[in-house]
Amino acid sequence: MDAFTSGLVHAAITVAVQLALWLLTGNVWAGGAAMSLYFFGREHAQHLYKVANRKGVSVKRLAWYEGLNPFAWNEDGFADVALPVVAMLIAAAVLE
Repeated sequence: MDAFTSGLVHAAITVAVQLALWLLTGNVWAGGAAMSLYFFGREHAQHLYKVANRKGVSVKRLAWYEGLNPFAWNEDGFADVALPVVAMLIAAAVLE
């Protein structure tokens, strides 16, 4: 799966959860924000493992912030976070 395709899948999952939680709670932002933060955390953790592998150390020896720079992520990781956030914002704008 290429970077754009996996980002679109993540965006679809984000909007599906956003819609489900909107119907359950009436809050259009809750589900989208939760899923966007989930995908951000996932990419942060993946990048930490890549940095640890590159440095030849354990993830435990890295500072927590070493995975937070999205400009150091590859395009797949960036798309996996950016596309769900954009989809969430569009869905929220349409639903409000």
